[in-house]
Amino acid sequence: SHDHSFSITTDSNDNVYVIGKSHNGEYYDPNTIKYDSAGNEIWNKTYDGGNGSVNAITTDSNDDVYVAGSFNDDYLTVKYSTSGYTGGNGDPEGIPEFSTVGIILVLLIAGVGIAFVVKKKQ
Repeated sequence: SHDHSFSITTDSNDNVYVIGKSHNGEYYDPNTIKYDSAGNEIWNKTYDGGNGSVNAITTDSNDDVYVAGSFNDDYLTVKYSTSGYTGGNGDPEGIPEFSTVGIILVLLIAGVGIAFVVKKKQ
């Protein structure tokens, strides 16, 4: 397969999150996968219909997950609940709510899709 992972993190319950891109036959789709502490897949979220990837990830004190990357030559930021729900209509291109424990910063440099997630504890 032509899938690539770019970053990994854990939450306070030792769940593991892996982010990257998954090849759909023509393009790459942004992909986020959650595993429990035993390595069992809990959910797998892929955004179809475009080209992109996610390469930055962090969690907040509620174990919500924030990922950032690029999608169709634009920025991509997504906030997932612990169940994988994105809220609203699940639009992958909306900036997530800012957490009370930190700041999310997304940067797109010259259409390249370089993204950063910064969490600053207050």
